[in-house]
Amino acid sequence: MAIPDISGLLSIAPAMMRDLPQILNGMQIVFYIVLILGFGSIIVKGYRGYAHFAIRMLMRLGFGFVALVCGIGISGIIPAFSDNTFYMMIQSMIINPSLGIIISTIVLTISLYMISHNIFNVPGIRKQIEKLQNKLKKAEEIASRGINRLNPVRIGGIAILVIFLIVSLINFQGFPSMGDDLFSFIGLTPEDVEDLTGYMDDMGLGGDAPEGCVPTLTLIEANLEDFMASRLPVSGDQAVKSMIESGSGMNMVMVYQVTHDQRNFFLGISGDGSNVCSATHDTFCGCTDLKSVMP
Repeated sequence: MAIPDISGLLSIAPAMMRDLPQILNGMQIVFYIVLILGFGSIIVKGYRGYAHFAIRMLMRLGFGFVALVCGIGISGIIPAFSDNTFYMMIQSMIINPSLGIIISTIVLTISLYMISHNIFNVPGIRKQIEKLQNKLKKAEEIASRGINRLNPVRIGGIAILVIFLIVSLINFQGFPSMGDDLFSFIGLTPEDVEDLTGYMDDMGLGGDAPEGCVPTLTLIEANLEDFMASRLPVSGDQAVKSMIESGSGMNMVMVYQVTHDQRNFFLGISGDGSNVCSATHDTFCGCTDLKSVMP
């Protein structure tokens, strides 16, 4: 398999790594503001009393911030749903904080509803009623004159809506895919990504290694000098050799024993010498295609 061209990715990698912390911090701040305003609005709906717009906005920001802090606080006590490293990362970064904020919002909304029970701002309610009465009087006056279907304001609104919809729908080319857009930006096609994934699989770097295993390529690199000179100690353990052959589906002409991090592993060499497979005493770990690593 040919090594995919990732020159586009490598050319912008330094700038991406340098700017990534600032970009993530900015996205996080925007995300937090949206959460505070959104969940704050939900919580304030539990307030039974009347409050001025400015007061409700302050309550919205305050309770939204409290919901965010409490949600993040209790997210740490939510148990893990999976032992998979990727799923654990997603749960820790997205699922747990989201569940925590939802729980906080429910608790705070109920609490505010109970606290504000039978609390009335009589002057504020009276002022609101006066505003509604004025609006009702104005609406009745307009209704008595009949509906003007040629109202310029109404026609202008319809025209703006129609033009906007036409322009938007003409230029609509489907919902965007962030993954495809990102790869396209760095100069990779879906075929390049597939080739890169296959290349990593061939090197033994793709997917989750079985428990107790390390990538085969790591074992080769850790013992590269002796591996290239065929100075590794030969293993006579036929059970390990049979396990590697069964797991890989290939015949092993030689099995070597190597040490990595003070643990023993085995490297099996295939009949044509193009594949190296690794294993522990009781677990088949995987194989590496040497033609991909050393073309």
